[in-house]
Amino acid sequence: MLTRISPKPYDQSGFSRPALRSLQPRAFFQYSQKRARQVEPAYKFPSFKNVHLDSIRVSFKPAPTEDFVIPKDVKVLDTDLEQYVVPHVDSDVLSNPKFDSKKIGKNETLTDTLVDELLRFAKLNSFPLMIINKPRHELYFGDYCVVANPEFLIKSQDCVLVAVEDKHLDIVRPGSGFGEPQLAIEILSSGSENSRPYYDEKLGYFRDQTVFAIRVISLHVTFYKAMIPAKYWNELENNYPEEQSIEILKWPAINLKDSGFDLAEPDGRKKVLYSLINIRQSLLQSIRNN
Repeated sequence: MLTRISPKPYDQSGFSRPALRSLQPRAFFQYSQKRARQVEPAYKFPSFKNVHLDSIRVSFKPAPTEDFVIPKDVKVLDTDLEQYVVPHVDSDVLSNPKFDSKKIGKNETLTDTLVDELLRFAKLNSFPLMIINKPRHELYFGDYCVVANPEFLIKSQDCVLVAVEDKHLDIVRPGSGFGEPQLAIEILSSGSENSRPYYDEKLGYFRDQTVFAIRVISLHVTFYKAMIPAKYWNELENNYPEEQSIEILKWPAINLKDSGFDLAEPDGRKKVLYSLINIRQSLLQSIRNN
């Protein structure tokens, strides 16, 4: 979910100048309550599209291999995943009219419940990590602010995992990159929010941020990784980036509505769990390093 906070009212045409390239920021990042009080009430922000990403120099790229997106630090035994993988349950079983999820203790099969269970099964809610539901994150462009509310967030000092589902993506169709531009704002706002506690106003010091993200469309899961340098935040502080840019890598590399790891199939469930467990280890390693 995205909203826009603007210091200016709508123009006479009734439009809110949705393209970021048309905005003229005049102030730098402020992380104080004073800045928040000075900002005018929020207006509904139009869904982000690919053209908007040009202004903030963000692009999506297919990863050359899986290792570019998903860390490979942990050896997970198949026996550790048997409880969730359930090898005999596949898409054929799930499509059978006789299959009723209520019989196994579920009121209904909801994407958010499924994602929540995946994150918890991968122990992403075990100390010192914690799942945060629908946090409010702000990303400033001078006088303008985009507010994002990712469905799930897990963070350490230098790493963040964001989870976004199809029902929380305003546009899931080819022309919008199947929600990727909106996902980019979720990634950037989460990284920005995570860097704020470590910002030194005198030194202008930011931390590099690594943000992992998962997009779930129906039962199809795609993983993303963005490595955001401190210099990028420094450029955003004064204006839109002019030198720094960000590439968000994705795996599987194909971007379609029904691409990604299929949770309806045992192999897909296993792959997603392997990936989440390895991302968890990266978050824990970040905590140990600090």
